[in-house]
Amino acid sequence: MSKNGSGKWWRGAFLAALMVVGLPAQAQAPVPDAAAPAVAPSPKLVFAHYMLCYGNSVEGYKREIALAQRHGIDGFALNAGAWGGMTKDGFKPGAYTESGIRLYEAAKQLNSGFKIFFSPDMNGLGNLPVNIGDMVTRFADHPNQLMVGDKPMLSGWAGTPATYFTAVMKLREQGHPVCFVPFVYNRRYAMAWSYEMVQRFFLNQPHM
Repeated sequence: MSKNGSGKWWRGAFLAALMVVGLPAQAQAPVPDAAAPAVAPSPKLVFAHYMLCYGNSVEGYKREIALAQRHGIDGFALNAGAWGGMTKDGFKPGAYTESGIRLYEAAKQLNSGFKIFFSPDMNGLGNLPVNIGDMVTRFADHPNQLMVGDKPMLSGWAGTPATYFTAVMKLREQGHPVCFVPFVYNRRYAMAWSYEMVQRFFLNQPHM
């Protein structure tokens, strides 16, 4: 946000929490030989944390995507606080599932390079292995699914990295590994985390 001449804070019509994802990560790449040609930096993509709960039509989602792209947003991280569930007849899609299908279809129809990945919300998602598993496998081959290397991107909201352990490991066992970038929470709201603090997120977390 920025101040205008009257001193009031400007409020944008398009409110979104932005996440920046680098594809692919270059942090551990070897230092190139001085005589070698320079390697172009990886592109950085900007994502809006998009609430899937409100629903929309395919045409409505196309307008949302076009609006986002006009404001420099490259994709949506879909916050999904529900999805579907298992019945005696197998998996039954829910309203969130149908919204996700329409949103992915809207991105495909626009054919503008817009990318999407899931940020499952732990506040009421239910059976995590079933619901997260369906999110990932349902859209893994979709042209607008964000891929990191050859793996679908998967994030999350709330919980801890350990919350996602069973779901992520089950996907891996079924031959659907993901690039998992979880929600992490620092209770002290530190502006700059130490190396040791970040390392603690990875302790005893084989799915990371």
